Amino acid sequence: MNRVLRLLAALAALAAALAGVLLLVGGSLGAVTPSRHATWVTAQLAHPPERVWDAIADLPAAVSWRSDLRGIVRLPEREGVPVWREQSRWGELLVEVHDAERPSRLRFVLPPDQSDVSFEGSWLIEITPEANGSRLRITEDARLHGTLLRGLRRLAVGYHGPLETFVHDLARHLDGPQASPPAVQRGEVLHAE
Repeated sequence: MNRVLRLLAALAALAAALAGVLLLVGGSLGAVTPSRHATWVTAQLAHPPERVWDAIADLPAAVSWRSDLRGIVRLPEREGVPVWREQSRWGELLVEVHDAERPSRLRFVLPPDQSDVSFEGSWLIEITPEANGSRLRITEDARLHGTLLRGLRRLAVGYHGPLETFVHDLARHLDGPQASPPAVQRGEVLHAE
């Protein structure tokens, strides 16, 4: 029994040391990373722009295909702008829907007045027709408050992670669960403060 307790104590000490290193590295990386960035992904989808746009714009149905979304509730509009509350694995977020131009453009905005959210920004979704379907481009323009958040996001999921997950989830929704995820091209710009 003593041996098991010593092993558990050693594992706990190792876990604490690793957490400390992660926080140190994350904080250090975040300190040299600008708070504002623009990140984008593009992918070819084998569906016409109208089908892609309709799937993305149907926010209540997104709970059935977005792997990060746990629930979504429609709230009263703000100055004529539709507002939704998303419940995801990251917590609750208010999302405003701007520039809804079927079938080519849609923008989701996280309003900056959410005091409990440590980031703000938008996703601009652009859909253009191509010979075999459409080209989807999602651009995230965001500001991450807090050095630790910036560092951990770069270490854990990267700036492209949430965008790529969205594209892969959408493709599975449109093509079926057995479909291979589309190839995704990506890029980013870190803005100097």
